[in-house]
Parts: sequence; C-alpha cells; structure tokens
Amino acid sequence: MNDKGRLVRLLASAAAALVSCLFVSRYNWASYLSLERGQSLPAVTRYLVHATPYAYAIPGLVVLLGVVLVRRGSGSIVAFECLVAIAWLIALGWALAAVFAWQVVHIVLYSGPHS
Repeated sequence: MNDKGRLVRLLASAAAALVSCLFVSRYNWASYLSLERGQSLPAVTRYLVHATPYAYAIPGLVVLLGVVLVRRGSGSIVAFECLVAIAWLIALGWALAAVFAWQVVHIVLYSGPHS
C-alpha cells in the first residue's frame, strides 16, 4: 500500500476517534438532562465526565504519530497498522463506555423489604 492509502486510513481512524469524542460529549449533556435534581453520580460516571475533555487529544495524537510512522517508510508498517487498529478500538470503546457509565445511573438496587 502506498503512502496515500495509509494517510487515508489514518485520517479515517482519527475521524472515528473524533466522532466518538463528540458523541460522548453530547451523550453526557443529554444524560445530565435526564437526571433527577440532586441525584448523585456513580464513580464511573463522574470519572467519564471528567475525562471527556482529555479524550479530544487522542485524534490529534493518532494523526501526529501516524504521520511520523508513514514518513519513516516501510520499516514501521506494523507499528502503523497497530496505531490504526488501536485508534478504531479506542473510538468504539469510548462510545460504549459512555453508554455504560450513564446507564449505571439508572440501576436501582433492591434493599429488601422495609418493615
């Protein structure tokens, strides 16, 4: 595969990571609207909300590292392929983590019969 093909794959994986970050930001916002006033968030949800702004660095790092690996030539093909695959996995995992973290808020724990 030539360098142009690698750059297209790199930009597609970085775009997927960026779209995932945008999805998580919007999902956080929409999920906040569904909370009852005064309801506390589970630790996993609080962590996700606090980590959301930092996740936007991932697409930039993917592009930066990818361009360096493409410029190095054929000696770094495996590293480049791993970078692209990891970027796709992070994009999918980040979106799934947001859905999971916000669904944890809606779990009701049964505490047994009250006397």
